[in-house]
Parts: sequence; structure tokens; C-alpha cells
Amino acid sequence: MSFLRIRSRNKYPRVITDLAEDYLAKLTRCEGRVIIDRGEPGFDCKISCDPEKLKEWVTSQITIDLSADRESQVSRAALLLWLADAQSSDSAETALPQIFRVAQKPYLAELSVDPIATVHCYRCDSQCDEILFEPFSELAVDDIQRTTVWTCPEGHLLFHG
Repeated sequence: MSFLRIRSRNKYPRVITDLAEDYLAKLTRCEGRVIIDRGEPGFDCKISCDPEKLKEWVTSQITIDLSADRESQVSRAALLLWLADAQSSDSAETALPQIFRVAQKPYLAELSVDPIATVHCYRCDSQCDEILFEPFSELAVDDIQRTTVWTCPEGHLLFHG
């Protein structure tokens, strides 16, 4: 008889799940579309998604990384639980809570071009059916840091960072 249990690739340790559930108890419930707008300088667009489609996307894209720090692990686990408990509404919108931004930040560009997301340019006051990505480099100390500029088809800046 073996005492070794193999953990499923899609399951967090119980301690992470417990912390995620504790955090969720303090949050407002997800209702309607999820607004993924980091509210940082350089962002001039609104990215929104249907919670059910976002949950499917998150499940397939954001892998469980047990070597990540505890905050990232809790964020990823809590995001899936928060989206699973979402309530449908055609008129409501819920901003993505800060803790979940840690989990989605590396995937933001990919998510914004996925058909599940809607990108709204504040300058045009219209939905962008296409986003133009323009890489650029900045000299940072002795290193070259690569980042991206997003523009709408009208040439308005959507994001730079």
C-alpha cells in the first residue's frame, strides 16, 4: 500500500483553496460582464468578457504553478471560484478585483485579441474589432526591456506599458 497521492494537474493544495475561499468571502459577487480594466496610466480602453467564457479561457490558459508565490497561487484559485459563482446579467458589469489582476496580467494581450473579449476604445467611443500591436524597446539600465503599444484601427492609443 502506498501513501503517495498524486495531485491532479488542475487542483491546488487545500491550504491555497482555503485562503482563496476566505478572500472571496470579502469580495462582491461577480455580476454581468467582467471588466478587465487595470486603471493604470497608459490604459485608454475597456476590456470586458462574459464570466462563463472567461472562466473557460482562464481554465485553459492559466496553468497551476505550484512554484509561484502564495499570492499568485491564491489569486489563480480564487479567480476560478469567483467566476464559477458569477451571476448572469445583461445590464450589470463587475470590475475585476485587484487580487485577480496578478493572475491575468501576463495574459492580457492574448486575452484582448481572443473572441471572448470586447475591447472598447474610450477615444472613439466604439468597440474595436481589431487591435494593432506595435513592439518597441526602451533602454533600461544595462538591459533592453521590450514592451508593447496597442492602438485601435483609428490610431488611438489603447495601452502602452
